[in-house]
Parts: sequence; C-alpha cells; structure tokens
Amino acid sequence: MAAQTKPTRIIWSGCQAMGLGAGGLMRQTIETDPYKHEDWDTRLSQKFFVSHLHAKDWLSLTGEPAPNVPPTAQEYSAAELPWFEWYGADQPPLPGGKALAGLRSVGTLHKDKTGAELPHSQDVEMVKPIFLD
Repeated sequence: MAAQTKPTRIIWSGCQAMGLGAGGLMRQTIETDPYKHEDWDTRLSQKFFVSHLHAKDWLSLTGEPAPNVPPTAQEYSAAELPWFEWYGADQPPLPGGKALAGLRSVGTLHKDKTGAELPHSQDVEMVKPIFLD
C-alpha cells in the first residue's frame, strides 16, 4: 500500500471574500456525451483542487505577482477585441434543470435589494460576435 501524503494546509486569513453567482451575458450549455459509459475507464481517477482567488490576493498567497489583471468588459470592447460565440455544431443542448430556471443574476438581486446598479458591472455594447463551430 502506497504511503499517503498529508495535504498541504493553506491559511486564507486576510484574503478578500469571494463568491460565485449567476450573471452576465455568457450562455452555457451541457450536451449529451457522444461516448457510451463503457468507453470511459472509471477505474482511473485523479483528485485536484480548484481555488478561486482574487487577483489582489495573489501576491500574499503565492509570493509572486499576479500574472496580469484581466480587462473589464468595457476595456475589452474599447480595445475592439473580438467577442466569440460558439455553437455546439451538431450537438443539441440538454434541457436545463427546473431548480436553475428561476435564478436571477447577481446584478438583479443587488438592484432589487438596494435600488442601485452593481458597481463596475455595466453592460457593454458588443460588436457582432465571431462564430466558432
């Protein structure tokens, strides 16, 4: 039996609180897997951890400067960078779950509670997107 390594413990004190929520204009779909269950080797697996970290906290946690600051939607549009659309070509999306159908965006929730727009969250006018398939 292989020796198990003890996981590294990271202390998050001092990091800015973050969360995930519905919002934005991005559309996502889940499509039917074209492979059969038997095509996958379910005996092999790997474990990994994903941490969401605000760029402002990157240096204090890693000891290195953040790779870059992502542009805002306004900066992206002002630089005339292309927006992309991707359609799953021949894959129709699976129907969404009823539990998610009533989700409201973070911006909508904020406006309902405060009457104000969410700071730094204004929509941008998108040029005609480039379609990928």
